[in-house]
Amino acid sequence: MYTADSFDLIHARTMMQGIKDFPSFFQNVWRMLRPGGVLLIMDGRFTTWDEERQEIDCKAEGQPGFSWFRKMIYHMHEALEARNPNMHLMDHLTDCVRGMGDDVWEKVNRFDLYLPVGNFDSPIMSPSQRLGGKCFAQSLSMLPDSIRPMLLSSSLTPEEVDRLAPELRAELKEPKIKQFSLWIYTWAVKK
Repeated sequence: MYTADSFDLIHARTMMQGIKDFPSFFQNVWRMLRPGGVLLIMDGRFTTWDEERQEIDCKAEGQPGFSWFRKMIYHMHEALEARNPNMHLMDHLTDCVRGMGDDVWEKVNRFDLYLPVGNFDSPIMSPSQRLGGKCFAQSLSMLPDSIRPMLLSSSLTPEEVDRLAPELRAELKEPKIKQFSLWIYTWAVKK
């Protein structure tokens, strides 16, 4: 355990789904930050969005709008929710930080970033989103292999898990639908 006032910056990136006790976690982070220290949280939502920023439902294979990426993250969420009953709080991290009280943080803010899932162009994307989307697609192409044990703990069969990786890679190269992944950045400055 680190002592109080140990850090100027604590960055919690794509780890919140593993935290079961958010109040305790945030209290410890606050304790370890020096006054003026910054907490930065970055985590993705386990869903996808269309160009109008409307959530895309998870469809069955063969249905119009079906996506291998959407299927994968649906089953990731399913597996993580079975392990962590507080997964529903993932959508409310900024509120959890603000909820610690007015005397805790000098400033709490949030920024939402929509990254394209796959190699496509859209008039709503900035040049930096296009570049971020290309990097994101490269990362995503490796994800099914690294989370295979997690996917096997969901309702997918081993055959479905084995099929998912090559299908996702093909979809990332030539997407049939335009979809975006939402990444939420929350930051707070300690008083």
